[in-house]
Amino acid sequence: MTGWKKQDDACKQRNKEQKAPYHKALCLWEEERELAKQEKWRIAWSKPKRRKLEAPIPKPVAESGSTNIAGDGAEGDDGARSDGESEEE
Repeated sequence: MTGWKKQDDACKQRNKEQKAPYHKALCLWEEERELAKQEKWRIAWSKPKRRKLEAPIPKPVAESGSTNIAGDGAEGDDGARSDGESEEE
C-alpha cells in the first residue's frame, strides 16, 4: 500500500508540474483578452489548451478471500445461528 501511495503522489506532482505552464499562459491570455475588450479589438491568439493529464494509478484492493467479515450470517463457535436460534431445534 505504501508503494502505491508513493506512486500516486509522484503522479499528482507530475500533473501539477504539467498544469503550471498552462495556467501561466492562461493568465497572459486573459490579460490580453481584457485589454482587447477595453480597446474594442480582437485578440490575436486563441485560448491556450491544457494537455491531457496522466491517469491516476488504480488503488490496490484486498483479495475477497483474505478477510473475515463478522455478521455475514455464518455460524459462531457455539453452533448458534445469527438469528439467535440454535441448530438443534
